Amino acid sequence: MRPILVYRIGALGDALVSLPAMFELRRLYPGSPIYLLTELSKADNHVSIKHILGKCVDLSDVIEYDPSKKMCEVFKIAREVRRFRPSSVFYLSPLRKSWLQVARDYLFFRFVCGINELSGFSHALEERGLDFRTGREADRLMDIVTEGHPSGCGSVTIAFSDQEKERAAHLLGPLTRENGARLVAVCPGSKMPAKRWPLERFSELGKKLLADKTVRLVVIGDKNDLLIANALVREWGERCINCAGSTTIFESAAVLSNCELYIGNDTGAMHLASLVGVPCIALFSARDTVGKWHPIGENNIILRANVDCSGCMLETCTKGNACLNAISVEQVLEAYRNFREHKAGKRQTNQS
Repeated sequence: MRPILVYRIGALGDALVSLPAMFELRRLYPGSPIYLLTELSKADNHVSIKHILGKCVDLSDVIEYDPSKKMCEVFKIAREVRRFRPSSVFYLSPLRKSWLQVARDYLFFRFVCGINELSGFSHALEERGLDFRTGREADRLMDIVTEGHPSGCGSVTIAFSDQEKERAAHLLGPLTRENGARLVAVCPGSKMPAKRWPLERFSELGKKLLADKTVRLVVIGDKNDLLIANALVREWGERCINCAGSTTIFESAAVLSNCELYIGNDTGAMHLASLVGVPCIALFSARDTVGKWHPIGENNIILRANVDCSGCMLETCTKGNACLNAISVEQVLEAYRNFREHKAGKRQTNQS
């Protein structure tokens, strides 16, 4: 059995898009201990890489480090890594590091930690040369793990505890009492202001969706989205429920698994929905590379408007979120109608 070290840092979305690659790594090396090296998570952070990968993937241990402590932390990390004697490291770092930082990490793992087999470093440096034209991040990570060969990985399975299932059933109970009720998850928030579709358009969209008496709206988000979620629920009325800020990440996943569709911003909730098999109508800003953060799956509809300032990488837009403002309510409704027609056609095919 070859001990394996995986390096992955980031927030909720970074954790979720790495899950297919982590599942494939476990499939390729079924008996090997896998260790995760990641940044230190806060005590109250239940959406950290450690928390998500630790629950979904069979990890032997997690090594956390404080990136603010500089050199004194380097030798502590190296000592911890050497203790597990990994024979290889899979460098699944998000492409936010400069080529100098990537080279520094290579020297650290190769010579300070003494690891001979290193995967992902040449990939990271090549992508730097391609000016971030990387395709989907989940595919890039899978390519590192499989060394470019076709993946034999099936779908990612997020297992819910009985408590998480019961919590989801309790929250959704008032919406599912009538036969034929169809749940649509809506996510109006994002930690980045530059990724937020206008709230008034979410409001208008929800009212038009609710014109169909079978539709029920489920608002998804974290505690920072609670105020805007409450405002939407008040406007939409009784056929909706606010789960923002009241569920853990895996309770949210259980809630989403009961929905037929996700409509919302490019957020961790979008990736969570796609991982539990829910199609997404995803509203993308033009701040990042086209396709890089698209959700997994084949039944998603991506709405994005390219503008002159595309690729700005700003977290707070200086031009009034022009790219997202270019996406109209009618465009989202048309995407919803296309989803409904596709689902109806698929149902007829299965019945015939």
